[in-house]
Amino acid sequence: ELEAEFLNRLMVYLGKPTSANAVAGAPPQATLSKDADGFAVLRLQLAGSEAWRVVGLTLDRVSFTVEERDAAQGIYLVRYQDPDQEQPKRGLLSGLAFWRSSSKPELQRYRIKVQGDASSSTVRVLTLEGIHDNSATANRILTLLQEQLR
Repeated sequence: ELEAEFLNRLMVYLGKPTSANAVAGAPPQATLSKDADGFAVLRLQLAGSEAWRVVGLTLDRVSFTVEERDAAQGIYLVRYQDPDQEQPKRGLLSGLAFWRSSSKPELQRYRIKVQGDASSSTVRVLTLEGIHDNSATANRILTLLQEQLR
């Protein structure tokens, strides 16, 4: 919140008029909801191109690995390691076994699609095949984005 307030004050100082989001008590910029099919989506009160740019900056800030960006289709191809995923237990002696290969957990790959018009946008998490993903990890990704976009 301090970062956002500092940036708002800096923008006002540089000549940009205050936005509706800078006003105290303004509704949040991003809201998590369900679409008509019951899938989780993130709704942004930004135009399509602006939403695509803001989501990209947010993905970088949350430490996602962005592999590809396609502004024409509004798609980011990202890798994400869910911190809630169970890690294999390692004992004291297993750390000394240098001849064994260390099995690192595989990072999941997702497509994050940003669609919008002149006034609002939606963000969806898709599988690599382009199918809407409604898993717990996809919901966690949308929740992380929402927390950063408030």
